[in-house]
Amino acid sequence: MLCIYQWPGNVRELENTVERLVITSGIPEVDVALVKEVLPFKGPKPTSLPVIDFLMPLQEAIDLVEEQLINMAMEQYKSLKLAAKVLEVSQPTMSRKYKKLRNKMEEASFSPVDKRAILEEQINQRLRSIAVVTAAIIPAEEVISLQKNMNRQTSFSQKLKQKLTMIQEKEGVIEWVFIFIMTEDGRLIHLVADKGFVIEPGKNIWVPGNGQCRLPGV
Repeated sequence: MLCIYQWPGNVRELENTVERLVITSGIPEVDVALVKEVLPFKGPKPTSLPVIDFLMPLQEAIDLVEEQLINMAMEQYKSLKLAAKVLEVSQPTMSRKYKKLRNKMEEASFSPVDKRAILEEQINQRLRSIAVVTAAIIPAEEVISLQKNMNRQTSFSQKLKQKLTMIQEKEGVIEWVFIFIMTEDGRLIHLVADKGFVIEPGKNIWVPGNGQCRLPGV
């Protein structure tokens, strides 16, 4: 509590306050309640309401005031613990809110190029993760066998389709999971996919040279 106080009177005020605390305390240890009685932590309350000249959602206004108070407390005390005491919230709450605010400020400072690079990296990580999961669930032998019989109605094809659907639903943020092969002339041939994929097995996904891409939605 003594660290939170601003001490406008500097060392002289600190000396007088400690002397007063020692004299007025009836117990060997000075507690927080006595410190609050001696030091004026609460400033004068405003006599008028703040002026707001435009309407905004109530939650947005609350969030804006909260961000300003957190920034003010951190700029003044440079400590999550002290800022939490001043704002009368728990230290974990203060830490969580300040981290969220920092992330928001950092994101706002990114240029479009930076944002695109971050997005591409996240996409690449997700795709690599899906590839690893797919390779672990579907052995290469099953894919080789599928090449010999690409009829989507066979029980073997349906089994692989269920596995890919499970991967797609588990990931959640992706549209399709599918397996294809590349021929010697560069064509991509669809083999099997999750239940939401609309291209029939054996059809071309990509034909080099003519710019035809048959991916759903593309």
